[in-house]
Amino acid sequence: MKLTTYIFILIISLSITCNSKYKYVDEQKFIGEWELKGRGSFIGMQIKIINEDGNLKGKIIKLSDSKYVKMFAEEGDVWIKQIKRNSNFAFTIIESKIADELFAMYGNSTSNEFQAEFINDNKIGLAKGNSDPQKSSIFYERINNK
Repeated sequence: MKLTTYIFILIISLSITCNSKYKYVDEQKFIGEWELKGRGSFIGMQIKIINEDGNLKGKIIKLSDSKYVKMFAEEGDVWIKQIKRNSNFAFTIIESKIADELFAMYGNSTSNEFQAEFINDNKIGLAKGNSDPQKSSIFYERINNK
């Protein structure tokens, strides 16, 4: 390869690694109280994420106004079962489904998986499949710091 090709590859590599989106995000940044936004029945639901024995979990601290949420969930229920790291900046959030016990009785999945990235310190974007969490209208918004 020519020297100019090496220089071009180096410049591209440096620009990618210098981009703040790709920098390491500490899992402890999740700890705090969050409100769900952009998902119909769950709008207004509040979750407190804690570190429980080295695992991040989220418990419901306030229900939304949806009659189905009120019927199948209670404050104190585990909403976020797990947060897994995928890379320096990307995570998978595994949430319980509303009425998960009912789904389990019929052998169906009891959780939803979302790809998650911090959009800023107070907003976590969620996406399913190959969608971009940075551009998602579904997110968690911080309501209180740790």
